[in-house]
Amino acid sequence: MNPKINFLNIAKWIAIRGAVALVTIVTGLSTVFIATRLSPRNPIGEIIGRLTAMGASLRPEEVEVMRRTLLELFGLDKPLWMQYIFFLKNALTWNFGPSYIYFPVSVSSIIAGSIWWTVFLLVLVIIISWVLGITFGILSSYFEGKYISRIMNSIFVIIYPLPYAVFALVLFLVFGVLIGIYTGLGGAGFTKPSFSIEFIVAVLSRAWLPALSLIILWIAGWFLSTYLLVASIKREDYVIYAIVRGLPKKGILSRYLFRNIVLPQITGLALSIGNIFSGAVATEYIFSYPGLGYLIMLALMRADYNLLLGISAYSIVGVAFAAFILDLVYPFIDPRIKYGFKGE
Repeated sequence: MNPKINFLNIAKWIAIRGAVALVTIVTGLSTVFIATRLSPRNPIGEIIGRLTAMGASLRPEEVEVMRRTLLELFGLDKPLWMQYIFFLKNALTWNFGPSYIYFPVSVSSIIAGSIWWTVFLLVLVIIISWVLGITFGILSSYFEGKYISRIMNSIFVIIYPLPYAVFALVLFLVFGVLIGIYTGLGGAGFTKPSFSIEFIVAVLSRAWLPALSLIILWIAGWFLSTYLLVASIKREDYVIYAIVRGLPKKGILSRYLFRNIVLPQITGLALSIGNIFSGAVATEYIFSYPGLGYLIMLALMRADYNLLLGISAYSIVGVAFAAFILDLVYPFIDPRIKYGFKGE
């Protein structure tokens, strides 16, 4: 029976996955919006407080006029349901209004200056940690009982439960304070952004330690999950039969283990993108890395809810889109999963 492409089934499948992604985005945005409105902190009061702290002398009536003006400017004088409708409407055009901290600069322009730093960091972390974690996990599980296998297991079992912030701080103290080989907080220092060697070196000299802190933790995660998967697959009849037949270990690793491990780990990759981003938040702040994670911490500390909502929207949409793309390509990677095909 020759497979025949059914484009209607493909369209239905894509529509269903797209609907799931859309529901995820709306739910995530709604949750963040409600959380900001339920917060006990008063962003308008904090803006006025910062002005008075800088030496501004305001009479009570002037403070009240400023408070009303700011409430109207940021749309906080309207009922909650109306604020929510306006938020969703503006989110469709990526208009999140001005930032409370950097007023009158718009949230979108602030995010535009930081998003590519986070994209660069996360792409680097995801690719390196995924490849190395799976490779180490397969080799360690296949050669179970060997000295190197026991060492890797011990190291990654200890590292895996460590919080992102704690591990990043430890690496910063070791490499930045004790050894002194890391001195580059920030993104690229005062180097002008360009495709020059100077700028690339400046970026890498500051990004390698934040990236390393995330890579090591995620290698530990991928290593342990892969190790358990390989331990299970090794007991399958077809693997045992291949060993009994005397097939080369290299062939067993590549043909029977690697292929069957990578597919489930691709699913795990799609599900873990959000966790990787959450880990980048604390890491970026500790290293003063100018990405979205650093902005989120700044927005939380200064109650800049417009900036927080804008970053959350970009992050939620980015994670949902990445998971959606992986979901689309998965059937092409695993021939056992089919959509849009029917036998003749």
